[in-house]
Amino acid sequence: SAEGFFTIDLKGQTDVKQLVQRLKTIAIVNPVYFHEGLEAIPYDHFIVQFDSTVSPAAIDALNKQHHVAVVKVSTVAQNLYTLQVTSDSDLLVLEMSNLYY
Repeated sequence: SAEGFFTIDLKGQTDVKQLVQRLKTIAIVNPVYFHEGLEAIPYDHFIVQFDSTVSPAAIDALNKQHHVAVVKVSTVAQNLYTLQVTSDSDLLVLEMSNLYY
């Protein structure tokens, strides 16, 4: 089997989640966005800054509830986290980042 990074142009009303369920060799799927001729490819990480009143325990509970792992905690900004959507989640990174927003 081939390993690597592939892009597939899915135009129209393709149900990406259903496609991924059928193709067991796919490890992760994320959209490619085109704007003014430029491509933007989000991957499974996103950055969130929680309000200073949110405790680390509350952040951990929220991450566990949504199947998100902490990749990095900022040493410069308070409550700034780089998070990763895990394979246990049914959401894509953009959906998850919008949920945290």
